[in-house]
Amino acid sequence: DAVKGVVCAGLERALQEVSKSQKAWLLRDTMDAVLADLGGASRGSRQAWLPSAAAASGTLGACAGSLANVTRMAASGAATGTTDGMSVAAGAGSLEGFEGP
Repeated sequence: DAVKGVVCAGLERALQEVSKSQKAWLLRDTMDAVLADLGGASRGSRQAWLPSAAAASGTLGACAGSLANVTRMAASGAATGTTDGMSVAAGAGSLEGFEGP
């Protein structure tokens, strides 16, 4: 649950960003933190905004609920629009069209 909690926190934060570049860096920081946690290494300073592995397990439930709400809003069309010239519609949580940093 610790890895899921860290990933969920990263996804939640990335969904709040408008810039594709910033989203990409947040997701990269999330993956770097997960790899560090799994490898027993300390995280870099760029991952300080993410919950620690120990704390992430406790926040997973609330985070997962928050992401589920975003997914439901996208599926209902409530979150339809454009972001940086990229259309956001139902299924906006997918990585289709993701260009990276």
